[in-house]
Formats: sequence, structure tokens, C-alpha cells
Amino acid sequence: MPISRYTPVAKVVKSFGIEGEVIIKYSPNFEEELKKNEPVFIYFDGLPVPFIINEIQNKGESGARVKLNLINTKNLADEISGRIIFTTDNSANQSSGKNTSDQIPESLDQFIGYLVRDYDSNQEIGSITNFFDYPNNPCFEVTRIVKKSEKTLLVPIHPHLIVDLSHQDKTIYTQLPQGLLEL
Repeated sequence: MPISRYTPVAKVVKSFGIEGEVIIKYSPNFEEELKKNEPVFIYFDGLPVPFIINEIQNKGESGARVKLNLINTKNLADEISGRIIFTTDNSANQSSGKNTSDQIPESLDQFIGYLVRDYDSNQEIGSITNFFDYPNNPCFEVTRIVKKSEKTLLVPIHPHLIVDLSHQDKTIYTQLPQGLLEL
């Protein structure tokens, strides 16, 4: 099934304990959307693999401790760490009334070639030319033309900086800190 049938609702942050539990962080607009005995999907080799939520305990405003069927060891939990959890578009849209399928991608490499624009002014900043998966600080490399010379800029992938995106227009909208473009 194509990825467009699925909505990203959370990301597996890390394993928890030795029996396969994981800590997840919900996507924006999907806090507390996942429920016990519901199916979810995690992509492996480009294919969605279904899992059932055996247990879920919400933690804080945007996280939860989750136990999925078939994930019963720390090693298996570690294997899904960093992966995105999807639901079918129908179940996510019915429960939240929103479709935020643009908010968490299956792979950040898919954004290479996207245009980066300032959210407030809609002014072009540059194009994404690379993705760096730095521990705890993934970044896009943005190449921009300034006074007829090429410059690169690293933009951290963070919800306070990357505020919107359009797959249709292949554009990411950012609100960068003052002075970052002058570096």
C-alpha cells in the first residue's frame, strides 16, 4: 500500500526496559490519539508492517510508553527506535478531524531538492541539498545563492524552526532565529 494511505502520528524515541516497551513522542495534533488494541504501522524496507498496541500509558503532554505485539525484547525495541508510527488515514482523520500527513516523513532524505522559504515573508532561503542525521540534532543542509556565490547553511530539524511543509509544492517553511542567515 502506498504511504499516502497512512498518517504519521508518533515517533519511537527509545526502548524502555527489557520486555520490548518503547517511549514514543506524538506528532503535532495527535497527542493521545493511539489506543489499546488498535493497529499501527511501522515501515521496514519501504513496506508498512502492522502491529497491535497491547498497552499504552501516556506520559506528559506529548509522549507515551507503549507495548506493541511482536516487540518483546529490548533488542527488538531498539530496532524500531527512531522509526515513525503510522495509522491508516481513515482512523487518524476520524479521531482528530485533521490530516497532518505532511508533518512527519517516512525518511528525511525524501526532502532533498525541496525549496526552503521563510514562513512569515514567503521569501526563498535556498534548497535542501543534504540531510545529516547527527545524534539528537538532525539537520538539513540548505544551499543558497548570496551575491552570486553559493553558501551552505545547516538548519536543525525542529518543530520550532520548521513550521509547515507542502509535499505538493516541494516546499518547507521555516522560522529561523534572527542572524542565522548572516552566518
